[in-house]
Amino acid sequence: MSQANLQIKNPKLLGVVKFHVILENLTGLLISTGRQLGRIGGADTSNITIEKKYECPCPGSEGSGLSQTTSITATVPYIPGSSIKGRMRSLLELAKGLELFSTDGKIWMHALSPNVLKSLAKDDRLGYKEFLDKLLRNNDVLIFNKLFGMNSLHILDFIKELNEELKNKFKGEDKDKVTNDAIDLFNKLSPTTLLVSDFFPSCDYVCRIYSINGIVTLADFLEEKNENRIDRITSAADPRTIERVKPHVEFEGDLTLLVFNNSKNHLKQYIELISEGLSLIENTYLGASGSRGYGRVKTKKINVSIVYPASEKVGEYSGIDELRKNIDQLKDSLLTKLLPK
Repeated sequence: MSQANLQIKNPKLLGVVKFHVILENLTGLLISTGRQLGRIGGADTSNITIEKKYECPCPGSEGSGLSQTTSITATVPYIPGSSIKGRMRSLLELAKGLELFSTDGKIWMHALSPNVLKSLAKDDRLGYKEFLDKLLRNNDVLIFNKLFGMNSLHILDFIKELNEELKNKFKGEDKDKVTNDAIDLFNKLSPTTLLVSDFFPSCDYVCRIYSINGIVTLADFLEEKNENRIDRITSAADPRTIERVKPHVEFEGDLTLLVFNNSKNHLKQYIELISEGLSLIENTYLGASGSRGYGRVKTKKINVSIVYPASEKVGEYSGIDELRKNIDQLKDSLLTKLLPK
């Protein structure tokens, strides 16, 4: 096998695309901190919060032609990026019927990696050649794993283990061809392509509260909901109080797409997966207690822009439906601006 066949090519970053998303929770939203301990009279379950700084127009400066702002720091609820990305990923796994794997036999997800469990049987693990075939023979699986990310792999260790497997289990296979397939796969891979930021109450929403009240407090965002669970045998009550985000709070955050030279041809599929994932969240729920009516959200606006190698606005959409209708146009516009002239 020639040395040229063993060359690993570092993927080149062509651009960074941001999808700035503004969404509203239509019902109470709970991203829980877990059971509360020791706060007498407090809620049994509380929403996560954080201190965040906002820049708001000074009252009375609107229309004056002066860009006077005041800085305020408020404690606000937020939606972690991990909650949004994880929900998107798990819903898309169900929608696409993707095979599930596990490292511990407890948590199952479509996360491809050699030696992960394929079933509850202790020795039913994904082999190196099978891992290679799943990614090289199914383009949809490759695209999904590149978008959401997968475990890092050491190429020399991978080829070593692959050769051991060929020697013991696949003796009729062409060793050089399979090794070249492994190099081909590594040259198609790239770092995790989709990055999801935390979503905070939008600046416009917070500043509207500030302009009316002159102050922003946690009570502007949260409500307490009393719930009760009844034992069906004894009829004993188990009341509890849930602190959650009140309906109609507006959140904003970014979904960032890294566009590499070895995945530019996947750009349309990436945007389709992102828009479908957001649509699935809209049509189900986000956060905890979704089966009891919590977490219904609606996307109000999506602004798409290139932030690297230069800042440039590309498109503005009123929601997911409009984005999905214009995917081809958006893809062509992005490629025109990102590909070398």
